[in-house]
Amino acid sequence: MKENRNELLTVGEIAEILGVNKNTILHYDRKGLISSIRSDNNYRYYYKSQINSLREILSLRKIGFSIEKVKKIKNYVSNHDYNMIFDMIEQKEEEYKKEIENIERNRKILESYKRYMEYENNFFSAGKRREEGIFDIQNFSEEKYTVFDLVRGEKEKNTEKHIIRELKKYNCSRNILKKYFFGYIISQKNYLNFDYNYSKFFLKNDVELCQNKYIFKKGSYAVFYIKAEKFGNNVFEKFFEKIKENGYKTEGDMFIENVSIFDRTTEEEDEIIILKIMVKSLTSE
Repeated sequence: MKENRNELLTVGEIAEILGVNKNTILHYDRKGLISSIRSDNNYRYYYKSQINSLREILSLRKIGFSIEKVKKIKNYVSNHDYNMIFDMIEQKEEEYKKEIENIERNRKILESYKRYMEYENNFFSAGKRREEGIFDIQNFSEEKYTVFDLVRGEKEKNTEKHIIRELKKYNCSRNILKKYFFGYIISQKNYLNFDYNYSKFFLKNDVELCQNKYIFKKGSYAVFYIKAEKFGNNVFEKFFEKIKENGYKTEGDMFIENVSIFDRTTEEEDEIIILKIMVKSLTSE
């Protein structure tokens, strides 16, 4: 035992090198992930060469592999059975993809709820009737959207099918609509001619393979919130009246978002429509 002491480290020394609690090392020892040498006084010692093996174990545990699966991976490595390791890695990747999708979907639900509460707070503060809607001027940061052209006059149901077909071209499923906000665009040219048909569909996500991008510019925007059940062409006219009354003029396309208090719902009383147009103050000219 004495002649090998220079090549050996105590549990505490190993733990300090790896930046973990020594109980972690002892736990892996008891579970058979790593073996120790017992001294005459029954202390545990480990070879310096085992540090890399412990680093691998810690990394595998950190990315979610159970102790039993770490054991399997170590056995596969010993037997050069790398295909089995690839299978386990791919399974773990799929688990993470599902977790990320759930997190993104929950983030959207949370953001929707926040927007809905802002809408409720604005009504409460202003003391207005809900059918009147809420007008505001807000500043927004620049964002990059993915856009798809729409077929003029297409019914809403067919529009949804069209969008799903377009998304599939870029390896995106309809689930992407559950993770990111989306809506419609009415071009400035159209609404100035009192044409309120949607010209484009936008997704608040930069779909990498799709070349059709739209830059939502940084600046001041007129924003109008209204319940989905009260939404109609007269809302656009009311929106433009509010912009003019407040001393602004429009500077670009109109964006229309549908926000639900929960996930995607068919209950209109749980949804609000948000209109946005970039504006410029007439007094700044």
